[in-house]
Amino acid sequence: MTRTQLLAAMVLVAASVPVSGEPAKSAKVRLAFSETNYEQMTCIAYFDSVMMCAKANNKPGIEKMYNDASQNMFVKAGDYAGRAGISADAMSSRYHIERANMLKLLKGSCSNISSIAVRHKDRCDKVTKEPLSVVKEHLKKQLAKQ
Repeated sequence: MTRTQLLAAMVLVAASVPVSGEPAKSAKVRLAFSETNYEQMTCIAYFDSVMMCAKANNKPGIEKMYNDASQNMFVKAGDYAGRAGISADAMSSRYHIERANMLKLLKGSCSNISSIAVRHKDRCDKVTKEPLSVVKEHLKKQLAKQ
């Protein structure tokens, strides 16, 4: 089973499992969770890209670290998708769009991984370590639009 097939299967499983939180009642809060979920799916695509390059360069420790990060983020992303009212199909689409963008940046060579890292590493660190602060950032933007 390829990584993409595994992700698709996980999305379907996650969609069938009740999430810990009900969809948020406020449209602005749902949108903040949705935007954070998009960032989570972007980070999963980033982690998977780094993992792919680590595997190609025979770096099993780095490969495992990013695989674990991807798996952990996926669990959080499923919860946030539920809070935003996002379908498994939408989560999968978000992932595939971002993964395709990253593969374009790599241009077929893992020697270009820095182009992805520069764009995503710091933000993905924050999304991983402080996901609620990311939701709050997006909510603050929504409330400022009033």
